[in-house]
Amino acid sequence: MGHGVIMIKRHFLSLAAVFLMTSSIAALDNPVLHACDLMDEQTLRWDALGKDVTLRTELKGETGSVPFADFYMTIEGREIHLGQGGKFIDDFDPANTPSCEDHLEAAIKPILKSISHEGVFFNSRNFRTMHELDSALHQAEFCNTPPIPYYESEDVKAYLTEFRKTDNWEAAFLSCGPILDIIALESSQLQTTAKQYQKLLAQDAPLIAVPYSTYGVDVLAIDVENYTTHNLFASGC
Repeated sequence: MGHGVIMIKRHFLSLAAVFLMTSSIAALDNPVLHACDLMDEQTLRWDALGKDVTLRTELKGETGSVPFADFYMTIEGREIHLGQGGKFIDDFDPANTPSCEDHLEAAIKPILKSISHEGVFFNSRNFRTMHELDSALHQAEFCNTPPIPYYESEDVKAYLTEFRKTDNWEAAFLSCGPILDIIALESSQLQTTAKQYQKLLAQDAPLIAVPYSTYGVDVLAIDVENYTTHNLFASGC
């Protein structure tokens, strides 16, 4: 199995911005969607960070197209682009089309939940900081999963052997079932290195979930020294 088989989500995401901003395809399936151009800004206390932050969401979409959103966060005067997503509401009744405000509310919800005491949801648990996540990744109770034949194939074993040699932070946790699952849902494109992971862990960096669709989020850690984002993994589909 080559790299192209161990990736499901990221190749589709690389085309997401183009797809979401092109109304001609979406209009065929959702001809009743409203045009949207909304901006929401709110200041919140992020307890895991210990600071007030301002979250700004810009939601846009042409008539008949699925609206997309860009998410920004300002911390102590520094603005961070958290990411972009779309199709935050799925399987709705065309006779009861969600409003732009409904799409905006759905888009912001995962971010607000992760900023609150709930934290980021991953594999049946919630995590607010790097310490909490790293602790779970060292626990057999969290990492043990029933054997999956897929991971026992020779091709996958060969791929994981090569992956273990990479500088990706996940390479140190290939005995943890949930990590194998997220590797199977992503491409092997390097996002956060092992060194960056250790720096974020030393800071006990806060975690935030940024939605890319109705069912999936990118889990980011915020470097509290320079207020940059580090994409740890995608959760969902």
